[in-house]
Amino acid sequence: MKALTGDSRSHRVAIRSDERLTRENRPMMKVDLVGRISNIPLGVNRPLLPLFEAVINSIHAIQATKRKDGKIDIVVSRDETQALLSDKFTDLRPVIGFKVTDNGIGFDPENFESFSTSDTKHKPGAKGIGRFMWLKAFDHVEVASVFAENGSRYKRTFDFKLSSVGIENEKVEDAPTAEEPKTEVRLVSYKPQYQKNCPKHLELIAERLIEHCLIYFLSNNCPTITLTDKRSYINLNEHFSLNVSGNIDTVKFKLKNEKFKLVHLRLYFSNEKNHQAHVCGNDRVVESLDLGKRIPDLNAKLSDSDGKLFKYAACVISPYLDENVNSQRIGFDIPKDDDGLYHDVVTLDEIDHAIVDEVKKYLVDYLKPVRQEKVDRINRFIETKAPQYRSTIKYMPGALDQIAPDVSDEKLETELHKLKFKFNTELKEQTQHLINSTTNDITNVDEYLEEYNKLLSKISELSTDQLAEYVLYRKSIISLLDKSLQMKASDKYLLEEAVHRIIFPLRKTSNEVDYEQQNLWLIDERLSYHYFLSSDKRLDQLDVIDSDSAERPDIVVFNKALAYAESQPPYSSIVIVEFKRPMRNDYKVDDNPFEQVNRYISNIRASNEVDSNGRPIRVDLATPFYAYIICDITDKVEYLAEKEYDFTKTPDGWGYFNFKKNLNAYIEVISYTKLVEDAKKRNRVLFERLNLPTI
Repeated sequence: MKALTGDSRSHRVAIRSDERLTRENRPMMKVDLVGRISNIPLGVNRPLLPLFEAVINSIHAIQATKRKDGKIDIVVSRDETQALLSDKFTDLRPVIGFKVTDNGIGFDPENFESFSTSDTKHKPGAKGIGRFMWLKAFDHVEVASVFAENGSRYKRTFDFKLSSVGIENEKVEDAPTAEEPKTEVRLVSYKPQYQKNCPKHLELIAERLIEHCLIYFLSNNCPTITLTDKRSYINLNEHFSLNVSGNIDTVKFKLKNEKFKLVHLRLYFSNEKNHQAHVCGNDRVVESLDLGKRIPDLNAKLSDSDGKLFKYAACVISPYLDENVNSQRIGFDIPKDDDGLYHDVVTLDEIDHAIVDEVKKYLVDYLKPVRQEKVDRINRFIETKAPQYRSTIKYMPGALDQIAPDVSDEKLETELHKLKFKFNTELKEQTQHLINSTTNDITNVDEYLEEYNKLLSKISELSTDQLAEYVLYRKSIISLLDKSLQMKASDKYLLEEAVHRIIFPLRKTSNEVDYEQQNLWLIDERLSYHYFLSSDKRLDQLDVIDSDSAERPDIVVFNKALAYAESQPPYSSIVIVEFKRPMRNDYKVDDNPFEQVNRYISNIRASNEVDSNGRPIRVDLATPFYAYIICDITDKVEYLAEKEYDFTKTPDGWGYFNFKKNLNAYIEVISYTKLVEDAKKRNRVLFERLNLPTI
């Protein structure tokens, strides 16, 4: 570049006019900028990355001067149209941009030429894409830079925009000789998708900056970096010294032939609990590993020996990482795993595992109280709410390491269920292996018997836990039924349907419903074991009988005879269940549950069973019927039962019963209160044995 003459410097403001920097010949952005920016992968969850790039550029600019008094000032611009909060110390209005000012070398001709060239390698280790991230997240960038050349000072200004030329309104003017070199970069107007994810707290922005620039803060010649808005001021170096310095340890490890260095840091300034390992390349954080996903006990704040809470961070550096940073500088060109192809190459998985191992060793004493508190909580949860997992944690204690300490009760049960499934699978494999052993495989009888007894003990405990799980299920069903009966009559659906659905799904048969989906035990334990069951289906739609009746019993159960002979009835018994709306008291004499049950029995008796050859077999009087009318004992029900149908009240006063000889039918009226209370009584002993609270 030609130096300006003395005559040109005599002007108050002289516009540079040497041939290389005329409007026609000055450097322009040599790239399809619109396409280049669209291909930059900047996630909306990384809104501060463009700012980080601007700050690191400033650090490099200062390093180029070799000065010891480097300084970077960052000013946060906020949305001035938003009203200030009442808190006079904190401005929480949305961030719309940043201004980064440094006293580095400035945009001299060489640096400007580099800036104007896509993917330049002007700086060691640079990829030349940081400035593209500016336009990915911001509307445009304004640059003003004072630089020195041949003993003179010049000021270059330009706008960086998403346009066909990229650099617009560039001017180079004389600057006072006494003016120090400096550069001001304004990141103007956050794009909405990035702005909404940008932290509003100045302190949080400062902490994110420190974490991203850890390598520089750890060095002895880090520039002074400040962060301000109109209300607050933070000196990042002092913040780092006060909250991090002195809490740093360094270890080295080797993978194959590659050397790595890991710096352990305890950060006392952060209110976040996501502990991270920052994997760096060319003095920048390239990837941040969420250590909580790899070490579940790290999903909580840690405390030191003085009880002070801290966030853990690691900084990992290596020449190998520097050499393999990808072109976007947001990842590494390193294979994830060897996949049988990269035996001599260090993979990302190997680096990941090595980092986690080093972190675990360093944090072992800090994690002990976290793990103990978690184990105590899981034990309390199992003792009071989920006893079916006792054997699981007894025989798989190490598996608890994979459960986060702050997991909710619902998520905890899900994780324990996964462990139980794994335990069950492993136990089946061990059992099968032992069963398949031949006498030739048994070289030591004592060892074989010991393994056999251990396996038998595991099977016994697992069976007990499975029984406990079923008992807990029963407890929840009884509670659900109890609450359903407390619903008011004004609810939008009929209450008898709600009860019916709990006991058995509507409009289904036993051929369509798994055993686990029915709760007939609420009425009678024996009902669970049947040949065929129909729920809310017309009699003329059933395959097991040949009927012309359109009647629709709530539930009808057919119990098959164990053996069939000409002298025996085809069914050992048939059961009918009829539900009525709780507190219903408007039955008519000729249309009530007693009459309904009688009609159901008569219609079924008038039908035929179909044998295996499709021939009808009559359901005659020899087949006994059992009918349950489930309703509330209102005045009308009492009158019908006692005066019209000659029923006898049960000793507890909550129901009625009668045997209709002409129908060969035992009919019982069960009140909803009796249904629930009897279910509680039958299951109470099981609840007590499991130390569960009774209902």
